[in-house]
Amino acid sequence: MPSVCFLCDCDSLSRSSASLRERLSESLENAVYQGYHHFLCGFDGEADCIFAALVLALKKEYPRILLEACLPYYEESLFSTPPYRNLLAQCDQIMFFSEKPDPNSRERRDLAMLRRCSLALVALGSEEGTDFTLRQALLERDRFLELI
Repeated sequence: MPSVCFLCDCDSLSRSSASLRERLSESLENAVYQGYHHFLCGFDGEADCIFAALVLALKKEYPRILLEACLPYYEESLFSTPPYRNLLAQCDQIMFFSEKPDPNSRERRDLAMLRRCSLALVALGSEEGTDFTLRQALLERDRFLELI
């Protein structure tokens, strides 16, 4: 099943969430139009919450859409903190990449998401962006990469 993942430089994007919401909405609508129905979200900040909420809004119109949470590790506080709790409750599947936090758990999650997706939406909030994410996305050249 063709999948779309979203990766971002979350810290610097929180200041421009209206612009991100607009760009993401357009990219997601285009992805659904192209036949994508499976969306992977890392739930790693405000930008990921925007992505998840937009996917869930599209799901009301297109019930075939699946939203999968890809969490680097199990973190109980994530399930008790709004808006995460509400968004995670609406996910079709939740996957954990580690039992507990370690220095590489987020990178492992990002790599797994990139390898599983057919379309990677990468949002860079600053000139530097997320070096690791961008490098890995560029290495996965057989996948379609869209910078938003």
